[in-house]
Amino acid sequence: MRSPAEISTAGAVGEPGAIARTIVYSVLISAGVLLLNIGWGRPEVAITLLLALLLSNACGVALIRLLAVEKQRTLAALWRSLVLSAAGLLLLGLFGRNDWLMMLPGIVIGGIGLGGARQVTTALLQPLNSISLATRAASLVVIGVILSVTLLIQSQASTNLANAWLIDLVLLGALVARIAEREGPSPQSSPTGRGS
Repeated sequence: MRSPAEISTAGAVGEPGAIARTIVYSVLISAGVLLLNIGWGRPEVAITLLLALLLSNACGVALIRLLAVEKQRTLAALWRSLVLSAAGLLLLGLFGRNDWLMMLPGIVIGGIGLGGARQVTTALLQPLNSISLATRAASLVVIGVILSVTLLIQSQASTNLANAWLIDLVLLGALVARIAEREGPSPQSSPTGRGS
């Protein structure tokens, strides 16, 4: 049985962690689909872009695990990772217009940020082992809606506008984490879930 302090701490970070996790997975899936659409005519380009995103995401997870300090504030690590991923997506939109090779730095930076945020949200939600089925279903619905809106924006407007939509979502997640960090005490545990 958890103590009242553990329950209040889990409640303080559970909601921003769940929101951020949904945003991270939505943006990761949507970015992957956008990259596949960009390189659709050339399979080697599409596979290269998707592999770059997946490998940089794995590097972001590993980086957060390696840099984990016992007293690190997880909400601060979350919003910083999300801001890093927004910067990567911005680079992707700015420099990736003419050549797919110019997209790689943005993909790598964005993927590292999303991977770090994914690892941090996993650590934030670890104390909440009893996430309801309704909450999981709602997250899947939100991910599906965000992916659908991204594809609709890309087909009706442009890839750059769809990329801007993903940047807005990532910055929204960073804002939610930053507000949660300022309003309440965040757990003084590492993003790897080892605890202090």
